Amino acid sequence: ISMVIKAFITMLIVVAVLVLYASTLSWRIRSLKRNVELSISGEGKVSGFQPSHRGDEIGDLSRSFYQLLNRIEGYTDYLETLNGKLAHELRTPLAIVKSSLELVESQPGSETYLTRAEEGAERLRVILSAMSEASRVEQTIQQTDMQAFDLTVLLQNLQQAYQDAFGKNGELEFQFTSTTQQARVEGSPELLAQAMDKLIDNARSFADAGSNIELALEQDQQHYLIHVRNQGPTLPDNMENQIFDSLVSNRPKGSEAPHLGLGLFIVRLISEAHGGGASAKNLPQNNGVQFTIRLPALPQ
Repeated sequence: ISMVIKAFITMLIVVAVLVLYASTLSWRIRSLKRNVELSISGEGKVSGFQPSHRGDEIGDLSRSFYQLLNRIEGYTDYLETLNGKLAHELRTPLAIVKSSLELVESQPGSETYLTRAEEGAERLRVILSAMSEASRVEQTIQQTDMQAFDLTVLLQNLQQAYQDAFGKNGELEFQFTSTTQQARVEGSPELLAQAMDKLIDNARSFADAGSNIELALEQDQQHYLIHVRNQGPTLPDNMENQIFDSLVSNRPKGSEAPHLGLGLFIVRLISEAHGGGASAKNLPQNNGVQFTIRLPALPQ
């Protein structure tokens, strides 16, 4: 009997050691998974991952994750600053080209070639301006102090400004509707006005002549939704999820104005900086597109 008891106790000890070992492994794996997830923010920023110093396989895996995330962080930082770097590097040669063209302009028989070269230089200037603007917006977002304000008042003023600026000839009509009398949010009116300018510019580019561009405000539970609707071409399939990415453009080939697809990317940056987001979809009748900015509502 004593041998049976000893064997039973030994078995219990072995089982306890195995359970403890398995629990320790499980806890370390869960901890590694949690640390990896916490080191990547919702905006894709990578920071704060601490590798394990243990010499076993899980420690090796942790250090491999650390090296991988470091490389991703460096690559992400490079991409985020690429616009500013390219704009800075290209501005000087563009100035040289422009000044050289002005000197050649005095030579006879060069008008056709000069016109082509000047058009190319102007397109480059517009591209550089767009790239610089995207970089400036990212820097402004980091430095802006948020404040409480009423979205209704902001949108009413913007609608009137758009009507005065773009509706004079009757080609477009700007309308504003709201299902709420007051819409208190916390953020930057200047940045949101800039985002609205980008949406209106996009809507004007695609709106049918003589149609309406609608600005609408409504509340959806704990969020306010700003809609910009225009009648015209619809978004291609699978474009609704990509249209707000950097360097994505849906403009037809051969358009006169160069377009990098940074306008809607700026809209997304500003929306996410306010704790919200941006989305797009075709209108139910497939006769146009609706763009939406979602912003958290302040408690009444």
